[in-house]
Amino acid sequence: MKNQGFTLIEVAVVMIILGLLMGGIIVPMSEQMRIQRMKQTRTTMEQSLEAITGHALVHGMLPCPDCVDNQDGCKSLSKKHHNDGRQDRNSQGQCLTTVGVVPWVDLGVGAVDSWGNRIHYRVSKRFADASKPGFGRHDTGDITVRDEGEYGLLADQVPLVLVSYGDNGYGAVSRANTTMAIGDDISAEERLNLDHDTIYAHGGDDLVLWMAGPLLKYRMIQAGWPLHGAL
Repeated sequence: MKNQGFTLIEVAVVMIILGLLMGGIIVPMSEQMRIQRMKQTRTTMEQSLEAITGHALVHGMLPCPDCVDNQDGCKSLSKKHHNDGRQDRNSQGQCLTTVGVVPWVDLGVGAVDSWGNRIHYRVSKRFADASKPGFGRHDTGDITVRDEGEYGLLADQVPLVLVSYGDNGYGAVSRANTTMAIGDDISAEERLNLDHDTIYAHGGDDLVLWMAGPLLKYRMIQAGWPLHGAL
């Protein structure tokens, strides 16, 4: 009896079926990896937020950001001290900048998110002023966090905010202190998180975390720091 091999059509059909099966496996796996990285990054950000709060409970003020560019007072700082994991203050105890990255060395937390980029950190100037430890009863933050879409308000008068620029990394600062390129498909929310003003938005693939002012003050009171100012 003569042996018959597979025809080209049969081989092609098998390859198509295998391709469909592999595609059905690979896509969910990549999505699972993305979700896992987001979870890991959120954990890193929560640890950073707790360490930032802990700094305030011990020292009476929030830590300053680590400079990553020449904004504000960072112009006077040597480049070797940019993106070094240390908070940057002047001789009067005030922050050289209110926007930079988490000072991970000083706080003893993770240096980067799951995509290898620094975690953006903005702080309200009054809450990080070392010349006036403790917070005033009427002190409010200057940061606003909005929701995606119609930009509904999520939080106002926030003293600090953290941002991971997610999987696409648009505008993120790398370990090497380079800024990641911004793609044409950047969302409106992601763009809001890059313009260095005090308005942030939850959306795109950015992860945004903050602490409300009243909660921070409550924790300060619990730690023995009375609020300044009249009732």
